[in-house]
Amino acid sequence: MQYEKQENAVVLREIARELTNRSDLNLVTAYKYSKEIFDIIKEHLYNKTAVRVPRFGVFYLMTARGKLFHIPSTGETIYKPTRLVPKFKPYRKFKEQVSDIPVPDAQNTSTDDLFGDE
Repeated sequence: MQYEKQENAVVLREIARELTNRSDLNLVTAYKYSKEIFDIIKEHLYNKTAVRVPRFGVFYLMTARGKLFHIPSTGETIYKPTRLVPKFKPYRKFKEQVSDIPVPDAQNTSTDDLFGDE
């Protein structure tokens, strides 16, 4: 599954602002703490250690096999070596909560709209 760039994505600064609203931290401190949490997750992944966040999910590394790619325009063959790729696996409860969010486009779509009248 590919990540689709979303225009309404939340950035770290906005997470820090929400943390400020939910606590007695000022914005600078909330930003530092938010950034530090993600830095700690990255450090553990660099050390090849999975990070489990209760009721959320687990961050881990997966080995991606090496692949040969052929570029038709040049006839060149390129080898992309085996590498570690960061992954996130949400826990079941979190997935269930997210799956309850309505999808605007899917609400008005029927199979007739997708395949036409036959």
